[in-house]
Amino acid sequence: MITKFLRELGLISVGLAVLSQNAFGIQVIERAHQGGGIELLYEAEAGFTFQLQKSPDLVGWSDEGLAYRGQNSETLRFDLASEAPDGRFYRILRATDYGSPEDWIGGPIAAHQIDPNQLSGDASGLYTIISSKAFVYLTGTLEQAYHEPVGEVANYFGFAALRNEIRDRDGPQADQGIRGVSWFETLEILNAEQRKNLYDLMDEHEPFFWGFFETRLELLNELWVVRNGGNINVPKALALGKKMGRDEAELTVTSADAYARITESLSQEQIQAFDDIRSGVTSVSDMGVPGPNTGVVTAETAQLTHQQRDVLIAIGSKFIPWITGTVEGAVELPPGKITNYFGFAYYRYVDRANVSRGDTANKLQSILTVDQLRILAGLAEDAVPYTNAYIEGRETLIRGYYPLRSGQTVNHESLVKAYAETAGIGETQRGIIEALTFAALESQISDEQLTALLVSRATTG
Repeated sequence: MITKFLRELGLISVGLAVLSQNAFGIQVIERAHQGGGIELLYEAEAGFTFQLQKSPDLVGWSDEGLAYRGQNSETLRFDLASEAPDGRFYRILRATDYGSPEDWIGGPIAAHQIDPNQLSGDASGLYTIISSKAFVYLTGTLEQAYHEPVGEVANYFGFAALRNEIRDRDGPQADQGIRGVSWFETLEILNAEQRKNLYDLMDEHEPFFWGFFETRLELLNELWVVRNGGNINVPKALALGKKMGRDEAELTVTSADAYARITESLSQEQIQAFDDIRSGVTSVSDMGVPGPNTGVVTAETAQLTHQQRDVLIAIGSKFIPWITGTVEGAVELPPGKITNYFGFAYYRYVDRANVSRGDTANKLQSILTVDQLRILAGLAEDAVPYTNAYIEGRETLIRGYYPLRSGQTVNHESLVKAYAETAGIGETQRGIIEALTFAALESQISDEQLTALLVSRATTG
């Protein structure tokens, strides 16, 4: 009777998810001890509330017992009475426990305004980042927001720290083009068997990469509905953010596992070659010079599709900071990388090369009124807890996989799940309140201000 219900209603999609036996892992156990009875088992998840319901006719439903809020990965047990009459049906409802954006900040988003000079320490740094995003949102398009360099996906191995070292040592432009040559240099340093490990990782990662991008587009479409006066479907957006988190964490942990296997087989000469890149003995321009293995690597990579090549560029370039860097370097995070959903990557890499967030923020702040700036400052303060959730989840992931470097094992699934439920959700919550605030700000922008912003974006230099 219970199994029949789960099978027949498992495919129904309503506001609260109806869980099916096959898709969601519900186990039905008929107990054979005296008195009989049936037990429903379900693996709970943090961030969701679960409620068992019963119905005599599949139409009217009533709660059976109290709702349960998932804390960690744990098994819920629902005992169903053996004397239940024939024809009674049961279901488990799962609801997100994150509330609405107004709940997150304690009131209407557009009404939360703060003097920019009165921001807390954490929020003052976000104010510049958020202002730069508001600039590209007000002057750009959803299609421009789609632009995301593939190397930014699962970029958790210290590549940003490596670039900063190069800039500090050799000047602000010295790292230009490093991603484009470093992946190929990695392949040239590795031997055939080691390169095969990277090619295998590329094949394993390809569906996760493009799954990440497809989900990202869905999330962007959901966030940007506010541009045309629509309402964000918050549960849907959070589910998309959590899925992106799982894909990105999966890419990260499997990369670390593959990198660790390659590292074990490196010779001292190979390690020195990677160290020379880190120290500057081998510069970005040096990496573009043909070497002994250039021909064979060129022939191997010529067989790749465009998408495979993009994935290989991403994972090959990250191997260098993995083998030469530290966990502290991997944890280092450029603050503008969080919720990069409003088109800044397009502005930086397509409109103009290497435009700074600070300069972009100044452009916006010089044009907005005091009251409009107070809206952005309020957003900066509101965004702090969700930014911290992302940062903490990211750091947990990075520190969690790092034991692989010393030959230890890690709990793959627990790292992926923890990241999705902290960083994935936190980043999405921040993205939602940013989108809602930018839309509210746009409604207050005059035609003269918008023209000034567009001119500012078009101005070179």
